[in-house]
Amino acid sequence: MRVRGFVAVGLALVVGAGAISGCTSSSGGVGPRGGGCVPRLTVVPATAHPGEIVTVSSKDVCRDRVPDAGWEVSVTQPIEGGRRVSVRSSDRFDGSWSVPITLPRDFPAGETAVGIDNWDYSFCDDTGSCAAVSGVLQVEAAPTPTP
Repeated sequence: MRVRGFVAVGLALVVGAGAISGCTSSSGGVGPRGGGCVPRLTVVPATAHPGEIVTVSSKDVCRDRVPDAGWEVSVTQPIEGGRRVSVRSSDRFDGSWSVPITLPRDFPAGETAVGIDNWDYSFCDDTGSCAAVSGVLQVEAAPTPTP
């Protein structure tokens, strides 16, 4: 349980840093931002079960170039050797960006990190001031069927 609490606090700090980072928009996501924009992700529902679909989205408008293979969007257990599932999206962050991710039926319960794994952070300086393109998802154990 102590590790789980540590992971939850760590994820909250990452998400909170995104809200105050100099790399995020001070315009509240209204209007386009140039290269170096870091979109804020929303995960709906915030709690899901294995086998369900979650939608990762952003209302931010960013002019960052979409990689040739698309954005790699993942749900990952933030532990060494943790389970991971990912999808690709070739859509731009135009204020209505979203992508569905289906959790495998055997995906383990617990806190997960949701993010864009191939985001370009080359514009960030070495002070660690840039936020990660990430969100949080709680995966609960699948309900036990009743006879």
